Amino acid sequence: MCRVLRVSASGYYAWKSRPVSKRSQIDQYLVAKIQDIHVESKKNYGTIKTWKALKARGISCGKYRVARL
Repeated sequence: MCRVLRVSASGYYAWKSRPVSKRSQIDQYLVAKIQDIHVESKKNYGTIKTWKALKARGISCGKYRVARL
């Protein structure tokens, strides 16, 4: 597989053993909160309303990040 992807085996195992980045952890947290809001709104909220709902809950993030997630 490493040959097909043109990566070294040591590089792959180094990547695999790395801890999850802080940004990725925050993204996972935000995705969970976005899903909660989505369910509470009966799947009616779009990006802007979801972003405003996050702000109302005291969670600070950008509207484009909400759209990406």
